[in-house]
Amino acid sequence: NSVYQKLKEAKEDIVAANCLAHIVHNTMKYTVGKLNVDVENVILKAYSHFSVSAMRTEQLKEFCDFVEVEECNLLSHVVTRWLSLLPAIDRLLKCWKPLTSYF
Repeated sequence: NSVYQKLKEAKEDIVAANCLAHIVHNTMKYTVGKLNVDVENVILKAYSHFSVSAMRTEQLKEFCDFVEVEECNLLSHVVTRWLSLLPAIDRLLKCWKPLTSYF
């Protein structure tokens, strides 16, 4: 009773196509599982560390100035929204020098 089956009944030469983004996501999820570091957890913990305190956010800005990196706020990753992980990783990498100095 799927949409694909209904379309296939109407027109036989329709080809089923899976969502390529989900295929890539599943591949990367499997690959990242082989790493020694849980990237998703690092993103979540770094964001939560700074999001709960205005003072910590100010300290991060000071570290950004100290290492001459343009200010950047960390982005949250929403676990149910898997497309939010890449922007969060990109932002974390932009702030890598200040973060390593901070911690």
